[in-house]
Parts: sequence; structure tokens; C-alpha cells
Amino acid sequence: PISYVSSDDPPFLLVHGLKDQYIAPEQDDIFAARLTEAGVQNKIVHVQNAEHGLGSVDGEAAPSRVEVGKIIRDYIKEQLTK
Repeated sequence: PISYVSSDDPPFLLVHGLKDQYIAPEQDDIFAARLTEAGVQNKIVHVQNAEHGLGSVDGEAAPSRVEVGKIIRDYIKEQLTK
């Protein structure tokens, strides 16, 4: 996706489990930096003790799935009221 970033992209909310075995969480920072360079609104939410699908690993995920759902809803509302 980073190859296709352009200034007309919609806002991005990146939610990533920090124990993801497939995609390194550092990739969020690289992608977010490219979005910011293009002038695209973005936000990163890293989830402690969560894997790729946000399932818990080695303890409870934080923020929890319920909290992540609220973060997503709030972000969408925020973007729609701009």
C-alpha cells in the first residue's frame, strides 16, 4: 500500500497488535510517515499483547477489543465532522 499513497487518500486509522508475527509494528511508523508527507490525516493505535488479528497473546490486549471499537467509531465520527 505504501507505493500507492497520494494526497487524495482518505484518512487512515492504523490499528496494529504489537505481537504481530506477520507484519512488524515498525511498518506503521513508516506508512504513517509517508501518509503525513502526502498530507493525509492518520493515526496509529498500537495494541499491547495482541497478534495480527488483535487476538490476545501473553496477557490481556490493551486497549481491549471493546476499546479499539470505540477508538474506531470516534475516529470515524471525528473525520466526518471536519
